[in-house]
Amino acid sequence: MTALLAAYAVKLGMAGFLAVAREKAEEVRWAVDISGRASALLLALLALLVAHGQQVVYVPGRTVNRVSAAYRGEGKTDAKDARVIADQARMRRDFTPLDTPPELVSTLQVLTNYRADLIADRVRLINRLRDLLVDICPALERAFDYSAAKGPVVLLTEYQTPAALRRIGVKRLTAWLQRRKVRNADDVAARAVEAAQSQMTALPGEKRAAKLICDLAHQLLSLDERIKDNDREIRETFHTDPRAEIIESMPGMGPILGAEFVAIVGDLPVPGFSSVVASARSGGGRRCRRQCCAGRGCR
Repeated sequence: MTALLAAYAVKLGMAGFLAVAREKAEEVRWAVDISGRASALLLALLALLVAHGQQVVYVPGRTVNRVSAAYRGEGKTDAKDARVIADQARMRRDFTPLDTPPELVSTLQVLTNYRADLIADRVRLINRLRDLLVDICPALERAFDYSAAKGPVVLLTEYQTPAALRRIGVKRLTAWLQRRKVRNADDVAARAVEAAQSQMTALPGEKRAAKLICDLAHQLLSLDERIKDNDREIRETFHTDPRAEIIESMPGMGPILGAEFVAIVGDLPVPGFSSVVASARSGGGRRCRRQCCAGRGCR
């Protein structure tokens, strides 16, 4: 439905599109039942409508779901949902109007949503990596936390099997890791070779699994760089917001979490925002006598 409306708007031009809508009724009301990140095309149409002085209201999906039971037919179709949304927008005047967010908020929404996707991809890569390592050398899979340390992942870009690790030895492996600027290279090498020494048998499918592990390790390192670049852009964008200093003054709020907060609350005015944050800060940073924070205040 959204794609169809957008196609009409592009084909007729926004003025022609609105003229066609006004021909159908004396009063035109616009309503949608989604307003999140999954509806980028709808939000683009919303921006065009708002720019032409049209008000768009948000009809919650829960309202549509409950009211649909009073309509004929048990099946859920786009046409039925559109009819329900239109009727609710026509009969009720208490729905929240939607507005296009400022450029800064929209940018932070895009960046934080992209970061969430990258983090989800990273979790999937690590899970696949560990699953394949279990097929080759369970001791090597248990030896490191691949989600928290870069060194073991760098190791897997070249040495994945117990035989290869035993062949190179601790001394040469340490030198190899140091050339790639791995922290605690001697410790990583010692633990990897120790895990390899515990298994002298080559398991079936080892060669193919080793190639896949090598590929996943390279993907994980590349993904970490993308996450780092995205985080840097989020921090730079967030610090251009006049509310950034106020948000970061709250306990536990850094630039990444602060950017996600701004992306959710939108364009909240600074004076009113300051009083809300001041109240939260006074309640969130109170003193306590527990040993967890040594009297510094709960975080």
